[in-house]
Amino acid sequence: MNVWIDGSTTETCYIFQGEEPVVSPIAVKVTNNVGEYHALLKAFLVAKLKDVEVLSVYSDSELLVKQLTFDERGEPYYKCNNARLHCLKVSALAWMRRFEEVSLTWIPREENPAGLVLDRRKGHAKSAERTRSTKSTIK
Repeated sequence: MNVWIDGSTTETCYIFQGEEPVVSPIAVKVTNNVGEYHALLKAFLVAKLKDVEVLSVYSDSELLVKQLTFDERGEPYYKCNNARLHCLKVSALAWMRRFEEVSLTWIPREENPAGLVLDRRKGHAKSAERTRSTKSTIK
């Protein structure tokens, strides 16, 4: 099964092939990279609840994909030097072992429907903020 993921500082989105996007908030503001890991972990949980055994994950986060994929020597393409990301990486690797097969593939932002969903939401939030700001200055 295919799933597209994206995370931001405030919310995550995942889209399983043939299904509607699922957007959920992150309780506290985090870094974008932490948000990406949160999106991945949510997708893993939902995939398991759907009894998926073979999962293809598509993300526009090069960092996430390269920290969780390995070269021919078994070394990750990117090292993880951040303690918080390292904890999330360990959780992601544990989840990956629960599946028969998991692939992670980097895709450009414009090809990531989950990213486009969050971009549209961010655009609406900015428009709403500008409207609130304008209304507060007009009396």
